[in-house]
Amino acid sequence: MSLSASWLYAHPPEKVVLSYDQDAHLLTAEVVHPVSDPDIHFVNRIEVFLNGKMIIKKNRLVKTDYVK
Repeated sequence: MSLSASWLYAHPPEKVVLSYDQDAHLLTAEVVHPVSDPDIHFVNRIEVFLNGKMIIKKNRLVKTDYVK
């Protein structure tokens, strides 16, 4: 079995901005993670905790602002 080093390389998002609309009870997260190819390099998971308990888990997030 062989693995390419590029598949093993991971880095966190450049920036995460959270905003909460108290009237709508809506949490919005903007995750800034610039990459050259979002098909192979992407944010795999985001977890949101409240008082030590995971309340939201999102997997395999899709970039909405990527332009080839």
